[in-house]
Amino acid sequence: MLAEYVNMVTVSAVATTLFLGGWRAPWPISTFWEGANHGWWPMLWFTVKVQLLLFMFIWIRGTLPASATTS
Repeated sequence: MLAEYVNMVTVSAVATTLFLGGWRAPWPISTFWEGANHGWWPMLWFTVKVQLLLFMFIWIRGTLPASATTS
């Protein structure tokens, strides 16, 4: 079970890097704030994006019923 959660974190990090702009600030914030991509802020943006994807994964997994197939 721990391997599934490690896999979710890995997929979330890769998806954040490839599709959500990685460590860059989100669009509305980066347009009016010049310092949004300097210092410690990129680590915060990356962490927040990964956590949002993890929240979505866990929410979908908890909402959908598990298949009860037996062999």
